[in-house]
Amino acid sequence: MKRFSYEILSAEPLRVRSSTGEEKFSHEVAQRCSKVYVVSDHGRIIYVGSSTQPLRSRLYGALRAAGEHGYYGYAWKKSAAALSLDVWIFDDVVCKKGMRCMTAETVEAEVVFLVRERDGNWPASQTEIHFHPSEASHREAALGIYEHVKKGANL
Repeated sequence: MKRFSYEILSAEPLRVRSSTGEEKFSHEVAQRCSKVYVVSDHGRIIYVGSSTQPLRSRLYGALRAAGEHGYYGYAWKKSAAALSLDVWIFDDVVCKKGMRCMTAETVEAEVVFLVRERDGNWPASQTEIHFHPSEASHREAALGIYEHVKKGANL
C-alpha cells in the first residue's frame, strides 16, 4: 500500500494541500484505482471511505450534495476544524471501471470497526458502511491505517 497525506484547506470550494506542499491531488490519488481514505481531526477519525474514482471526483459530488433525492453528502463538509485526509492506494488490487472494489470496502469497514472498538463509538461523520467477510490481510491493513492516523496525532 502507498499512503498520501493532505490537509483539507476548504470544503467549498474543495482545496487541499499535500504533505509536500502541492495544492492538488496527484499520483494514484488522482487516478482510477482502489483506495481507502480517512478524514480525521487531530488524530480522531471522523470518516472512512473507499473509492476507485479519482479522489477529487469522489469528494466533489459529496461535498456539493444539497439534499436532492435525499442525499446530503458528507456530514463533515461544514466542519470549521482543519481536517486531515490520508489516502491509501492498494497497488496490487485491480478493479474494473464501474465496479465496486470489495478489497477497499472491506478494509474501510474494518477501519470503522476498529474506531468503534478502540475509541468507544463510530466515527462521528460516518453515515453508512458496507460490511463484507474479511480476511487477516484486510484486518492487518485496517490496523495499519488506524494506527497511522492515531500516531499522526501524537507528532
